[in-house]
Amino acid sequence: MNYRSPSALAMLTVLTVAAVVLFPSATSSAQSEPEMATTIDIPNARWVENRLLLGGQPTEAQLTQAAELGFKQIINMRGVGEEGSMANEAELVAELGMSYSAIPIASGEDFSLENATLLAELLRSDEKAIIHCASGNRVGILFALKGYKLDGMDRDAAIKLGERYGMRSLPAVVNAALAEKP
Repeated sequence: MNYRSPSALAMLTVLTVAAVVLFPSATSSAQSEPEMATTIDIPNARWVENRLLLGGQPTEAQLTQAAELGFKQIINMRGVGEEGSMANEAELVAELGMSYSAIPIASGEDFSLENATLLAELLRSDEKAIIHCASGNRVGILFALKGYKLDGMDRDAAIKLGERYGMRSLPAVVNAALAEKP
């Protein structure tokens, strides 16, 4: 086929227009929020609810990147002084113009109705947030507890939510936390 002929050029133009009309996402250069958020490569990153990036401990560079991408809130579920924690995380987050909250979870006893309620209060904002612990496991467990005790989910649905949000282990802790409705 001669691509310089008028009919070949017309055919190519029609095909290009059809591709743009029929497959706009394939031709768009803009990233969706989930794609953009996963470019912050925190350990075990999970993007949920179109505004929450869940996972493990972010680095200083990743927190800086989060601020540049419009994240407004960081929620840390690591225990106070836990090995591998970022000692200056609260100060760095404040310097970057984001809010910082801690829900320290150091043992199974910290998976409490009080901490699930605190998480629910912090999530009332529609702001983009990173919620982390060391690996993301505690994040998922606390979301499972919140779903069961505060959001009215049945036990199986709460466990599935927790798994979707990062829970990978600690079944005895989960079973104890989901033992009874409040």
